[in-house]
Amino acid sequence: MTGKRNKTGILNLKMLWLFTKYQILSKVLISFIVLPAFSTISNYLIYSTGRTNISSGDFVPFLLSFQGAALLLIGLFVIAVIMGVDINAFIIISALTEENRANIRLIEIVFIGIKSIKYFFSPSGLLLGGFIAIVFPLMGLGISITPFRNFEIPNFITSVIFNTPLYLGMYSLFLIVLTIISLMHIFSLHYIIIEGRSIGKALLASRKLMKRHWKSFIKDYIWAAIKLALLYFAVFTLSFVLLFLCGEYIEAVAYKEFFEIFIILIMLEMITYFVFLTIPVLVSVVTKLFYKYNRRDGIEVKSCFDKDVIFAYTKKRRIKKRRSVFSFVIFAMLINTALSFLLSKNFDEVFIRPIDIQIIAHRGGGDLGAENTVQGVREAIEKNVDWVEIDVQRTKDDKYIINHDVTFKRVAGVSKKSKDLTLEEIKKFKVKNSFDISKPGQEVATLDEILNEAKGKIGVFVELKGETADTKMVDDVVKIIKEYNMIDETVLLSLDYRIIQYISEEYPEMKSGYLYYFTSGKPKNLKGDYLIMEEREATDKKIYEIHAAGKKAIVWTVNTPESINKFIYSDVDGVITDHVEDVKKAIKESKERNRYEIIVDFFNPLY
Repeated sequence: MTGKRNKTGILNLKMLWLFTKYQILSKVLISFIVLPAFSTISNYLIYSTGRTNISSGDFVPFLLSFQGAALLLIGLFVIAVIMGVDINAFIIISALTEENRANIRLIEIVFIGIKSIKYFFSPSGLLLGGFIAIVFPLMGLGISITPFRNFEIPNFITSVIFNTPLYLGMYSLFLIVLTIISLMHIFSLHYIIIEGRSIGKALLASRKLMKRHWKSFIKDYIWAAIKLALLYFAVFTLSFVLLFLCGEYIEAVAYKEFFEIFIILIMLEMITYFVFLTIPVLVSVVTKLFYKYNRRDGIEVKSCFDKDVIFAYTKKRRIKKRRSVFSFVIFAMLINTALSFLLSKNFDEVFIRPIDIQIIAHRGGGDLGAENTVQGVREAIEKNVDWVEIDVQRTKDDKYIINHDVTFKRVAGVSKKSKDLTLEEIKKFKVKNSFDISKPGQEVATLDEILNEAKGKIGVFVELKGETADTKMVDDVVKIIKEYNMIDETVLLSLDYRIIQYISEEYPEMKSGYLYYFTSGKPKNLKGDYLIMEEREATDKKIYEIHAAGKKAIVWTVNTPESINKFIYSDVDGVITDHVEDVKKAIKESKERNRYEIIVDFFNPLY
């Protein structure tokens, strides 16, 4: 029994080492070959339509063009390629380990993975690939394709879902249905890759296998996830304990900055390594269960890799493998030593940078008051906020009021649109304070009232909102702003890129800001003085490109503690938030950090 456990342990270590090498190789291939090639082709197709970018504000016309259809097909092809060098390879490594045939060269795994792409060049294959690429990470099942690993519902949408019982119920039902569908077909790729079955037969076989063993699967998978979580917890705890102990005794050591950086790098790399292996390990868990349940049914699974792989196992190769692991560790230590030395010599220049970020209170004041009301703006002024963001809509009698939604149902209990009501009718409504329902309701504000309150006290981001956002609204709002002599205190925003183009062409003296969820192409080519990104779009690279183009980079909506801590240490110019006080508190606490916290915060975005 002991010998069997030792043999299993050795096989698992071999599998982890294969996963490690493969993850490094595949990420290099994807990052430096596949994705750049896709980006080049995408940009060519976009430019061929006379555009410089496509973004959330104008992507529909592009997708309806020949170039847009071509880009969709190429995108599906890229998904198939990435599946061949990612999840498929994890299944191959896990299957060979399960069959005690893990002595395989990395190049052979790559070859089999790429060869498996052929199974996905069919309508059902592309559908399966898209499902795995997008739905699995969306559901948090732990299995995903690299570029889609952060594909999630944005925070500003989930906050609405979780705070609205109807939406929450629909969302929960949606997730339950997707979970059932996913579980029914979770072994499909195993049948395709390991046994070489067609997509249709694999889907059918997976349903039959899961129907017989779904109770065992739920128990086995959850138990495996718990063990993995406990391992992570142990590693994280050990890392922070070591970090704390080093912090207690390192003060008396010469070159303390060097040792601080070196130790923190080691700790972060340990954590990163375990996270790096999460997806492969979870795939291996599912693969083990695939073999287990088939054996339980009296079926001995045998992979069809023999004709593609040379299973040579020699003492020389075993020694070479050990040397490879040793060399890898030594190389990593040398890199850490050199990097720690360079960073410690320039500690202040590298790690100490002032936080210069403007706070924009969402919808007139965020949680400081009832949304989009004069009260909210007044509270923001009292808290010394830099800007407020408001949403402008036109009434039936051509007046401009402040409201975010299509109707007043959520804020005032009236299911009517602003364009169907007069200002007099709207002024009878009371806007409730969603953050504190004990406070009295407030009047729906007009644009004039907001500008009058803000003038000389706070900047105003004026978003032109909804069905009435058109060139007439631009003309009228610009006229009102000029009447208040507030050109320098306002920025006109829109999700509709055509409106931003109109503002840039007709009113170059006005500052404009383009709101978007995503963009493809160079940010410098987008119109607008401010580029206002949904938080997952705000990468360091894109922020750098925006600044290089002489534009301001703003992120919305920064509400969670994780997002707040991420962006106050970034190079963005401002954040739009519902939680002004939380952002202020985080900025204050950032100035009180010790050296360890400063170093960890510096490296955290990289890991």
